[in-house]
Amino acid sequence: MPTPSPRVSVRTRKVAIVGLSVIILSLIVAATVAIYQWQQPPVQKINYSQLHSLAQAGGAVALAVEGETLTVTKTDGT
Repeated sequence: MPTPSPRVSVRTRKVAIVGLSVIILSLIVAATVAIYQWQQPPVQKINYSQLHSLAQAGGAVALAVEGETLTVTKTDGT
């Protein structure tokens, strides 16, 4: 006579569902953060002469000044 299959308790099922939900939610959050970081334009440091030549060539769209930091947005979005 074959042995009956063991029954999984309701508590074990709830713990498994909660654990699986936490893992799936963590993967979704990690994927969202990775996609957000990937879509950010690359940042590069330039010196004053490169900034001056960029401004003369008309390659700059915007300039933001925050204290000692100058942030230049070029026409290609970088």
